[in-house]
Amino acid sequence: MSELVHTEKDLQQLIYNKLSHYFYVEWEVWSSCRTRRIDLVAVHKSDIATRYAIGIEIKKFNTKTGADIAKWIQQAQTYSNLVWSNYGRIMVIVAPQMSGYVFEEGQLTDKGHIKDGRPTAHHNFSTFLGQFGVGEFQTYIHTSYPDYRQHKRTRIVFRGSPIWDETYDEFNYNAYDRVCKR
Repeated sequence: MSELVHTEKDLQQLIYNKLSHYFYVEWEVWSSCRTRRIDLVAVHKSDIATRYAIGIEIKKFNTKTGADIAKWIQQAQTYSNLVWSNYGRIMVIVAPQMSGYVFEEGQLTDKGHIKDGRPTAHHNFSTFLGQFGVGEFQTYIHTSYPDYRQHKRTRIVFRGSPIWDETYDEFNYNAYDRVCKR
């Protein structure tokens, strides 16, 4: 997702384009009570029964204050407690990732949360978000072997557990069940 992003809609389109290779993705889904709308809902293509939906709330936070970020987390937390049309209760994540980019103080407690200059799945902020019932859409650098080429990849992380990883395109149903109390 290295393209220049001007608006939240641009970012939403980039995430939609990335995930639609692996997921069925729906734009702007309404809650069953019709009071809230989430930017994207994704269901992995292997989930035939559509039991493991993931809602994605997208914001551009490059000019946001701490209070704005707290409101975004609070909004995502509220969404995680709602019932969504056609999906029921869903796992909710934020995009872009906050780990390593919002509160850099997380690196002070554990230097092992950064690999190849990018946050790991179990980064302090990822597990912090999990306490609010919120996950995140992360990017990271994957080195392929045997040619040692580096590729920017994406993953969905909830409470420090990878739920899905683009490199392997395997949806971790057990981790979803374990960390997402529905």
